[in-house]
Amino acid sequence: MDNDSIQIHLSSKNGTFNNSLLNDVTFNLPIIEVPSEYQLYLSIEHAVIPYSFYNIDNNNNYLKIITDNETINLYITPGNYNVYNLMDYLNLNLINFVITYNSITNKYTFTNTLYNFSISSSSTCLSLLGFKLNSNDNTSVNKFLINPYIVNLCSKQCICISSDFSSGSINNTLGNNYTIIASLPVITAPNSLLIYSNLSKFKFNLYSNLLNKIRIVLKDQNGNNIDMNGTYFSLTIEISSIQFVE
Repeated sequence: MDNDSIQIHLSSKNGTFNNSLLNDVTFNLPIIEVPSEYQLYLSIEHAVIPYSFYNIDNNNNYLKIITDNETINLYITPGNYNVYNLMDYLNLNLINFVITYNSITNKYTFTNTLYNFSISSSSTCLSLLGFKLNSNDNTSVNKFLINPYIVNLCSKQCICISSDFSSGSINNTLGNNYTIIASLPVITAPNSLLIYSNLSKFKFNLYSNLLNKIRIVLKDQNGNNIDMNGTYFSLTIEISSIQFVE
């Protein structure tokens, strides 16, 4: 049966950061302990996360182009791009290339004024630019190439809130990672707020009757760390207990 529950309001600003991205935080808590015949359960009741991260960051900003004359390595400066300012950036930084955008098909056209070329599969921005992994469709014909898929700059589909406890939730993208507590769809505009409420009332067993700290990590749907760019997030966790009856 349920025992008393308590809520704890946390701000990452007051936690201990485990990296410089501010997405990985350890919170030291007052000691919470229940009798040995009880086990503690944890849920995230509410979370507010600033949309301060970029759609192009150090996880997806590398472009490698192999021409008949040279190999080009371009690291796109991290930031929030739309199709037009990304096109402008590529035109500015890719010598002998002309990139145009078709708003009807949502595709780029890459043209090299001198040589044929291919987009290397080692590029980390393939899905952003609409290219396939390990495909002949990434190779130009007559120095001309249209990306086979659409340009997709919505690189962050959701934010996964993870803990250092096994929640039982499965994410097959992350090698069946079991630590996901909640997932927030990214459906707002940059520089706004992502808000999560636990409508399903999901909670998970800590398999312990003692809690004094918790580690929270924010990742995207691919398991990449979220760069909070100097901003802080907050969340409310609820700790409850259930007595085991044999």
